Amino acid sequence: MPSDFELQANGWSAVPRSFKKSLIDLDQEGATLSVKEVTLPASELARKTFEYSRAGLPERTFNHSIACVSYTMVGEKYFLE
Repeated sequence: MPSDFELQANGWSAVPRSFKKSLIDLDQEGATLSVKEVTLPASELARKTFEYSRAGLPERTFNHSIACVSYTMVGEKYFLE
């Protein structure tokens, strides 16, 4: 099992298991989530990747992948601003 130092050196760190505790420092009043705010890039590469994935992945896997991308984009908006 890797040491804590090795994990941190590769970008991994421990986070609270509680969703509320993990967001304790976030401005709760200003944090609103809307599906309308999450849009995929409009580039040709993004469009082709989307279509390729939708055609080649099982529906549940594709939907999970889109959910992951959406959560990442929301996280980027609120945690990197």
